[in-house]
Amino acid sequence: MAKITKAGYAISPMSGKEVFIEGLEAGTVMRDPEFPDDEHGYFVVPEVEEKEPGDGPAVATAVPGKAGFVFSPFNNKIIDVKGIPPGTLVVDPTFPPSEKKCLRVPADPNLIVTETPQE
Repeated sequence: MAKITKAGYAISPMSGKEVFIEGLEAGTVMRDPEFPDDEHGYFVVPEVEEKEPGDGPAVATAVPGKAGFVFSPFNNKIIDVKGIPPGTLVVDPTFPPSEKKCLRVPADPNLIVTETPQE
């Protein structure tokens, strides 16, 4: 069972490393990023305390079918976040510097398991 370490993160029981899980529902099955091809390298997202709206930066939403791209939570424009690790705080480039808005890169949707592997 994965354990919560700090807001938005859990420790994977497979690798022992922190994995960004903010925005994922409890019970979501997720592959460990260290072992993405291991058929047994997955864990279940644990129950986390609900955070109050406005508590910290908004988490972007992944663009379906376009790895490395997210929708801005502020204006729904597409932003390229290829190579930026999940959970990283980034400045939304669709706004001028005077209106600086920050967002978090979401968990990698490619690591979410839609069919639970059979033991």
